[in-house]
Amino acid sequence: MRRNERNAYIVFAVFMALMAYMLAPISDLASYGFSYYRYQNLSWDQFANRYLSGDDFIMQTIEWGFSQSGIPFAFMRFLQTLIAFNFLNAIFFYKIDHSENAYSDKEIFYRYICYILVFPFVLMVGGVRFGFGVVIMLYGFHLYIDRNKLIPCIVVLLLASWIHFALFYYSLLTFAFLHLNIHKKYLIAILLVVFIVSLPIQSYVEAYFVKNEIRGGGYLGDGVWGRQLGMTLGIKALVYHWGQRLLLLPLLYAFYVNYDSKDKWLRLFFSYLVLFASTYSAFALAQRTTVCLTTCSLFIYLSLENIGSKFSVKLNGLMVICAVLICSFDLFTHRKQIILSDYWRIAQPAVYTFTQDYNMTWLFDNAGDRKGSLNN
Repeated sequence: MRRNERNAYIVFAVFMALMAYMLAPISDLASYGFSYYRYQNLSWDQFANRYLSGDDFIMQTIEWGFSQSGIPFAFMRFLQTLIAFNFLNAIFFYKIDHSENAYSDKEIFYRYICYILVFPFVLMVGGVRFGFGVVIMLYGFHLYIDRNKLIPCIVVLLLASWIHFALFYYSLLTFAFLHLNIHKKYLIAILLVVFIVSLPIQSYVEAYFVKNEIRGGGYLGDGVWGRQLGMTLGIKALVYHWGQRLLLLPLLYAFYVNYDSKDKWLRLFFSYLVLFASTYSAFALAQRTTVCLTTCSLFIYLSLENIGSKFSVKLNGLMVICAVLICSFDLFTHRKQIILSDYWRIAQPAVYTFTQDYNMTWLFDNAGDRKGSLNN
C-alpha cells in the first residue's frame, strides 16, 4: 500500500478522535465529567487519599492533571481515541504486511470498514477506562504474539490493568490460554462445561471476593452489576444485549471450522469465548467480554485468512450484513447521546472545534443523575 494511502488511516484516526471529543458526556462519561470538576479543587494529597484507593489509577490521575492544568476533559478522550486507533492500525497493518496473502488496497479498505462497523466506539469512549484498556491489552498481546517481545508485553498488560483492574484477570486468563495447545475437537466441550458450571463458580468467587474485600464481587453472581442488573433490564435492552452477540455467530462459525491451535490469535479469541461462557449471566461482565471479542474480531479474521481459510461469498456477505446490523444496534442504543453531541462543530476550523466544552451547567441539565456516581 502506498504511503499516502496508509496516511489516510492516520487521518481517519484523527477524525475518530474528533468524534470522541464531541461525544456528549452522559451515563458513565458524565460521571467522569463531574469528577473532573471535583478534582479542580483538590490538592494532590487530597485527591490521592480520596480517589486512588484501587489498583486502576491511570485515567483518574490523568483526569486530575487535566483539571489542574485547565485542559478540557473532552481532550482526554480525544487523546485516548487517537492512541487507541493508532495502536489498532499498527496491529492491523502488521498482520497485513506479514500475511501469506497479497491484499489489494480495496481488500484492505473493505476489511477495515467492516471492522469499524463492529468496533464498540461509543462504549470505548463513553466507558473511559475499560474499552481503552482493552485496546492497550490487545496491543500488549500483539507485542508477544507477533513480535515475540515478552517483557514489553508484560509492561503493556500491567498498564492496561492499571487503566481498569478487571483487565488484570482478563490478561492472566488469556496469557494462560496462549500456552495451551487445545485441539479443535475439545473446543465445544470446554465451552459447554464452563457454561454449565459458571453459575456455582460465580457464586463461590463472589462470596470469596466479598469476604476478603477484593474488588469485583459486585460483577459476579447476584452482585449489583451481575444478575441483579440483568433482571432490571427491559425488553429492548435484552434484545440489544443478546442480539448483538448473536450477530457474531458467522465469525464464530468461521473460527470453529477453520481453527488452527498453532495460531495464538485464535487461542486469544478462544480465551474470550471461555470468559463469555463463564460470565454470560453477569450482565456487565458479559458486555465487557463482548467488547473484547468485537475489538479483536478483525485480527481473528486476518489470522484465519493467513492460515489458508477460504471464506465463501455467502459467508463473507453474511458477515458484512451482521457488521451493519451491529453498527445499527449501537447507533440505536446510543441515539440519545449521539443526538446530544454537537457533531456539526467538526465542520468548523479546529481552533473553534476545540473550544466546545460540555461544562458543569450542561452536565447538570442533561446528566444530573450521575453527579456523585463513578462506576467501576
